[in-house]
Amino acid sequence: MASADGHEPPHLQRFAVPAATAWLVDAVRAARGDDRAAGGRVITVGTTAARGLESAAGADGGVRSAAGWTDLVVTPRRGVRVVDGRAG
Repeated sequence: MASADGHEPPHLQRFAVPAATAWLVDAVRAARGDDRAAGGRVITVGTTAARGLESAAGADGGVRSAAGWTDLVVTPRRGVRVVDGRAG
């Protein structure tokens, strides 16, 4: 994995977000509305899943089915639009 702190370029990672996953993530986010404290959090297991979901998110934050390669790196400055937390 590349280190943003070390100013290393990101490694490409293959990802796939199936249509069912995109639908479920969007349904969870829609059910809670703008109140993240209301529940329905989107938690990924590992950085590859987080990078994949964030790569599949549109400008509006909605997740769409997508597959391919990502060089996206989640940093405090970039932030996240979809993922509420990461385990592992």
